[in-house]
Amino acid sequence: MGAEKRITRKQTLEFHKPFSGFPEKLVFILLVKFAMKTKKYNILQMPIMAFFSPRLYRDVGLNWKGANLIYLFLLTVVCSILPALQYRDQILHILETDADAILKQLPEIRIQNGIANVSTEMPCYINNEAGNPVAIIDTTRNVNFIDPPPSVQVMLTETKLIVRNGPPRFNKLDLSTVNGWIINQEQIKKWLEIFYEIATPLICSICCILAYLVAVMLMIFVATAGRIIAGIARRPLRFKDTMRLAVTASTPAVTGFTTCFAYDISIPGYIYPAVIFGYLLLAIAACSNREKETPKNRTNLKAALDPKQIATLDEAA
Repeated sequence: MGAEKRITRKQTLEFHKPFSGFPEKLVFILLVKFAMKTKKYNILQMPIMAFFSPRLYRDVGLNWKGANLIYLFLLTVVCSILPALQYRDQILHILETDADAILKQLPEIRIQNGIANVSTEMPCYINNEAGNPVAIIDTTRNVNFIDPPPSVQVMLTETKLIVRNGPPRFNKLDLSTVNGWIINQEQIKKWLEIFYEIATPLICSICCILAYLVAVMLMIFVATAGRIIAGIARRPLRFKDTMRLAVTASTPAVTGFTTCFAYDISIPGYIYPAVIFGYLLLAIAACSNREKETPKNRTNLKAALDPKQIATLDEAA
């Protein structure tokens, strides 16, 4: 009754006067509902307003569609470029400083029918400029594991290529499917030249994809927690809604991470998820205040579209 009191009979008749037939009324209802769900903010405003605007979070949670993954992709791509370029510089620096010294020690390696043959004394240690071994070649089966020094990253045996994957873990690649390979200094130089040409797009693409995948997994976790909290607080939010809010709430944390990385500022890793979760809680709270956006003197369209009231006013007219 309170909603009906805010609209007069004259106002309601003015709404429906141009829409007397059923098709016109249906179109009018759909247009009004669409207008009530229209977004007030766009994706270009989000990177700035996500820091301080409860109205943005309310609009994203109640009026936007989907999971907002496009915005998350754009955000992670933009913020991953600077770290990716720094990683590229580090990799290229290592290659430029150690590549010549390593290549001079590399013997010719022939792999036929999955068997590696090397014409040099075994085991063969390849050292970097500092004199630390970085690779071992041994096809005599006298050495079947990478030595304890952490500088050793690769080992080639008669039938396997062993690559260090962290201090306690190793990846073993079987050579049984390899046939007719010849690896020598000239071949490695050609590969390095190709890598230098594609290093920037390759490393940037890998970093952006990995950052996006990690961000999506984190957003799913945060959105799930937000959905549980919204349910406890009796907020009308579904998982997609909390996912959109989580993505929006990640803006301050992601941009903050990029800024800290650029200025070499060290911050504990748990701070970033905590910031995202804090903004998500504020976003959920903002979505509960939808009625505060409606001015007191605005015509109540829902009351105007009430079928019972329409029928009553049509009879009175």
